[in-house]
Amino acid sequence: MPEQSTKERLMGYPKEILVDYMLDGPLLFQIDFKKLEWRKLQLRRRKLLDEFRALLDVPTKPRSKWFQAHERIDQIQAQLERLEAKTDSLLWPEKEEVTHADGP
Repeated sequence: MPEQSTKERLMGYPKEILVDYMLDGPLLFQIDFKKLEWRKLQLRRRKLLDEFRALLDVPTKPRSKWFQAHERIDQIQAQLERLEAKTDSLLWPEKEEVTHADGP
């Protein structure tokens, strides 16, 4: 698969993230895609947290709705954990371990 152009890569991000980044950030030739990806993950995290909070406010009278809400809450928590792992990997990439060929 050929490498994507900068324009194609930028089109993969939500407009609100790009506008925010361009207002805060560097010129176009200095784009930090890790920072853009981090902002995209933060936006997704924020939306999931908003949905999570809304589900917590769902009236729990009918049992089926209560179970549906809590199943969705569990799904959101799993997504948040995966997003945290992605965010951490962007902020703190794992360092390569140094091994010595001549001994332990």
